[in-house]
Amino acid sequence: MELYKYKSLHNFEHIAEIICMKRFYAAKYYDLNDPMEGIFNCDEGTKKEYINDIKKGKQKLRICAFSKDPQNPLLWAHYADGFKGICIKVEIDEKFQDFEIVKVEYSDKRICFNNNVARLRGEFPKLILRQKAKEWTVEKEVRLLSSNEYIQDGIKIKGIFLGLRTPEILKNTIIKLAAPNVEIWNTKIDSKTNKIVIGERFYSKK
Repeated sequence: MELYKYKSLHNFEHIAEIICMKRFYAAKYYDLNDPMEGIFNCDEGTKKEYINDIKKGKQKLRICAFSKDPQNPLLWAHYADGFKGICIKVEIDEKFQDFEIVKVEYSDKRICFNNNVARLRGEFPKLILRQKAKEWTVEKEVRLLSSNEYIQDGIKIKGIFLGLRTPEILKNTIIKLAAPNVEIWNTKIDSKTNKIVIGERFYSKK
């Protein structure tokens, strides 16, 4: 599976960590930018012990978010610092057991838990963390759920797309850090669709 990670270059140590150490940080749900992350409803009379089990399950999980779309200007603007950042193309090993791949489902209705589905409460944390409001549909998000702080094995960096406004000095720094097999490309705006598309190859170590 090919996915994409938009990144700002403000905290460049994070970029260096990804490119050099080939690992991606997985955050707790409450550290993500959507304040509605992890919220769910319960029917009246739901046992507190069941609710606590779900809360504990959410606490154990960490999220590494990617998108299926490297071309959306809104994502470039929001997650890549107004086109001054980058978008990293990765290949995910879907058979790898250290994380679970979930495609985010977008809905205006929250997941609701009750005593009748108590036997499934072990799965509810994952169900809750795979759901977002419809307003976020544009992200086309895919998440890797893991108990680990970093995801390293089972994920390969295949390419780096440079933003339209990425400073030249940072472009050259990325070139120096990247492995020889990682393709690095400039991007441009398609005049007909206004989507972000690959431009000329910035540099090749091959």
